[in-house]
Amino acid sequence: MIAWVCAAILAAVCVVAYFLAISARRSREEMDAKCAAFEEALREARIAAERADAAFAALLETVQDGVLILDEDLTVQAANRLAVRYLNLAAEQPVGRPLPSLAADADIVATIRKGIAGDPVRDIPVRRLCPGSGSVALTVRPAGPSRWLVVARDLTERERTDALRRDFVANVSHELRTPMASIRAMAETLRDGAFEDQAVANRFLDTILAEAERLTRIADDLLTLADAETKPPDLKRVNLTDICTDVLSKLRPQAARHKLTLTEHLDPNVVVMGDRDQLEQVVVNLVDNAVKYTQPGGSIQVQLETEGPLAVLRVADTGIGIMAEHLPRIFERFYRVDKARSRQSGGTGLGLSIVKHIVESHGGSVQVESVYTQGSTFTVRLPLAVGTSESEIQTVAVQQI
Repeated sequence: MIAWVCAAILAAVCVVAYFLAISARRSREEMDAKCAAFEEALREARIAAERADAAFAALLETVQDGVLILDEDLTVQAANRLAVRYLNLAAEQPVGRPLPSLAADADIVATIRKGIAGDPVRDIPVRRLCPGSGSVALTVRPAGPSRWLVVARDLTERERTDALRRDFVANVSHELRTPMASIRAMAETLRDGAFEDQAVANRFLDTILAEAERLTRIADDLLTLADAETKPPDLKRVNLTDICTDVLSKLRPQAARHKLTLTEHLDPNVVVMGDRDQLEQVVVNLVDNAVKYTQPGGSIQVQLETEGPLAVLRVADTGIGIMAEHLPRIFERFYRVDKARSRQSGGTGLGLSIVKHIVESHGGSVQVESVYTQGSTFTVRLPLAVGTSESEIQTVAVQQI
């Protein structure tokens, strides 16, 4: 009996132990599964955080301004490359470092401190100290608890544009003042009695008419330049050979009056995508410029050919040439190598600038080569019309006649 009871107790213990072992194993498996799931969720969260950081960094780099995120101690939490450049920071990777130890310009740090302290800082110009730099406009605003956003906008381009605008206004005023002063002086002299001397009166009236024509040329060139700078060209298939032929036929009498030899070597049917009126203006300005600055007995050669995918127009003369120091500025508005000679020949100082803007708006380029006292060669390169068959070229040529 006792043995039987002991056996029953032993069996019960074994059963309990068995079920406890099964339960423990299940609990361990469940725990292992939960740990694995937690580790997977942690890994996915880490990947998501890394992706978010990468997306945020990429977003910062797409911004066209310098961007900094600072904490209350002015420690850099995030920055893009433009912020490093615009603020002249001493490290390419400034994150985690205090801004005062990175910025060479004390005014920039002081302005940012004012913004963090609560003073309004919105587009405040600050002069940079690094060589060749202009100013930046700073904006500081809260970006969350104990975080501040600093935006630095580069003002260098705006300052350059403002300087160009001031120079342009000054040049226009100067160019207009001279003929207007001459017209006024002549008119006052005539009013005061010069009409009584017929020879003097005629000479003064001729001067007034000449200066009025000069004002008209300046106004016309200013309008042409404004169109070239602001309006995209109306691109169509145009036969550049025909344009050159038409222009040369109109300017040949002018060259003859100056006792110049004008020759042409034009490849037939050179077709480009362009605005016919604007391209005609380019050819007129280049040839007219050559006529004005070539002495009697000299020669002008106009050449048009193709080089690969480009149409190449060259206008070469044996004129007075251009000194090397003037060549980099020859396409600037109102820039003249010889102001007295330019005014005497009727130039406005805008012709080559017009050429440059028209050519570049057509996707081309213009350059000049010159030897002083020996002559100059202006070269214009324009993209040829793509996919033009011989029959299409002939059709374009017929339509333009």
